[in-house]
Amino acid sequence: MTHRHGYCEHDRDRGHERNRKMRLKGIIVCVDYADVLAWTLPHNIRQFDELLVVTTGRDLHTRRLCEHLGVRRIETDVFYKGGVPFNKGAGINAGLRA
Repeated sequence: MTHRHGYCEHDRDRGHERNRKMRLKGIIVCVDYADVLAWTLPHNIRQFDELLVVTTGRDLHTRRLCEHLGVRRIETDVFYKGGVPFNKGAGINAGLRA
């Protein structure tokens, strides 16, 4: 290992390799706001290597929009588990597990 300019060449090369493999993934939670998603989703598609929309099975508008734009989606009921009004964090976690 040669140290030049305070960096180890081995670490520098490994970091460069890591950057080539890095991908940006996005998770969007949308339940009953497909009208807003229709404006934002086309722009967000271009910002991520992979995009996932988390919604409910009853949100047909979001489902249709994702199908139309070719965006992957998952449908879950975790937003309302335990009788809470809306648990966005549970939806995000469902997306992270997908």
